Amino acid sequence: IATEKAQAPPPGSQWIIHEQLVDDVAVAEYRHHGMLAATSSLNSAALAHHALRTPYCVDPQGLAQWWIKSMEVQRGLVSISVRHPKLARQLPLLLRRGAESPVLLMGCEETLPVELLGFLLAA
Repeated sequence: IATEKAQAPPPGSQWIIHEQLVDDVAVAEYRHHGMLAATSSLNSAALAHHALRTPYCVDPQGLAQWWIKSMEVQRGLVSISVRHPKLARQLPLLLRRGAESPVLLMGCEETLPVELLGFLLAA
């Protein structure tokens, strides 16, 4: 993360978030794992990567899901669908392991299952 204080962009120019949050090496790693080169995609990746809380990705094409799987596979990523019949029992166990193994909840839409509310409020 850049430690310098961010300056407001000059009038008429854009403030590019990923240029403030990550260096060129991180951008290259994002691209290596399949992130698109579009500024909006790189901005989203930098924000998700440096979020203080669990990021929620609106991902209609499945690109974020694919990128997260590629980035986190070496850390032991566990994927589970929000439609999994044992989600309420499995999720607490998976989240306890979260420091060692990230968890990807797949299939989230505009409304989340009620079972997730307790976990989201505690996060």
